[in-house]
Amino acid sequence: MKVYAEFIQEKSLNYRTRTILQFGDSWDLIGSIVMKNPGSAFPTKMIDIKSFEEIQSRYATSDLKNSNWFEFTPDPTMGQVEKIFNGDYVSNPFELSGVIQIFNLFNIREQNIQKAKALAENNDSVYLYPDVNEVKKLFCNRPVYLAWRWEYLQINKSFAENIFEYVKASKFMYLENDIIDNHFYHPGYINRSYSKEIIQKPLRLFRSFFNK
Repeated sequence: MKVYAEFIQEKSLNYRTRTILQFGDSWDLIGSIVMKNPGSAFPTKMIDIKSFEEIQSRYATSDLKNSNWFEFTPDPTMGQVEKIFNGDYVSNPFELSGVIQIFNLFNIREQNIQKAKALAENNDSVYLYPDVNEVKKLFCNRPVYLAWRWEYLQINKSFAENIFEYVKASKFMYLENDIIDNHFYHPGYINRSYSKEIIQKPLRLFRSFFNK
């Protein structure tokens, strides 16, 4: 797995606004996941120009700067995301080839969620929240997994509800029809408790979207 992300430092805060996990050499979109906020992964080096050009072609915006894009070392959550998408948690694994996009309810890079929430309060940075219309376009009609955990839904409620409705209307719906009936388990919790049927059911449905 290679990890590429847009990383911006502003007023002593770090923002990871767009993140891509690449498996193999393909840049084809496998799907996307939406979580609560970026965690511990930190940039290790500048992105190479070829990879930046591939990423730039993915976004219909002129604000991408090569200097803001870096290669990262994967964190544990990213490894767990891989297992959600490749079917490992439902004992039906296949090899991923392509990219998974990671989005979050808000973009402050901070592993401690309570501290991250405090830093988000009274924050008016343009980097704090993702643009819902841009995110939905970037989904490109591929499977989307929601994993922000229910208790953090209030952080960016309108965005989360909008994204849920997008998934609900798509051909890749794997959740309960009412948003309040879903737990939106974080990959870390799934990694600890995937054998439970309440978790296995949506994981199996999600795995069924990949006919391999």
